[in-house]
Amino acid sequence: MKQLLIVRHAKSSWKFPELADFDRPLLKKGIKRTKAIGAYMSSKQYVPDLIKTSSAKRAVETTKILESVMKLSNTDIEKEDCLYLCSVSDMIDGISKTDNKYNKLMIVGHNPTITDLANQMVGFDHIEWIVTAGLVIINFETDNWQEIKNTTGMLVEYTTPKELMDKD
Repeated sequence: MKQLLIVRHAKSSWKFPELADFDRPLLKKGIKRTKAIGAYMSSKQYVPDLIKTSSAKRAVETTKILESVMKLSNTDIEKEDCLYLCSVSDMIDGISKTDNKYNKLMIVGHNPTITDLANQMVGFDHIEWIVTAGLVIINFETDNWQEIKNTTGMLVEYTTPKELMDKD
C-alpha cells in the first residue's frame, strides 16, 4: 500500500507587499496551526518517508515546522521548484516517479493545485478547498507509485487545524 499525505502550506503573511509571492513568510497563526497538524499526524502514525515540498518560503517553513514537531530525523526532504506553480498532471507525474522504497509520501504545496490533486486522486470532488495547513490522507492499494496514475485512491480523511484546535 502507498499513502499520499497532502498538506497545504500554512497561513502566510501579506505584511510586506514588496515581497514576491514566492518569498512570503508564515504568520504566527500559521506556525501554531502547523504545529497542531504535525502533532496530530504523529499521533495517527501519518509519518512520511519522503517529503516533496514547494521551494516557496511558506511551504519550506511549513515543512520545517512539521519536521521538528514530528521529529522526522529519518525522513528524506526534497525541495521542488515545480511544486510552486505546476499543474495537477505535472504533480501526478512527479508523484509517479517516486522511488518505491518510499511508502508514505507527503506533498507540501499550494492551492488550487493540491485541492485539485486530492479530488482527482479520489475520483470525485469531495474537498471544496484545502485550507492553510490542511491535511488530506489518501491510500492506494498498490506497491508501485507509477500505478497511481491509473488508480483511484481511498480518501482516509481531510483534517483542518481549526477542527483539531476546537477539540482542545
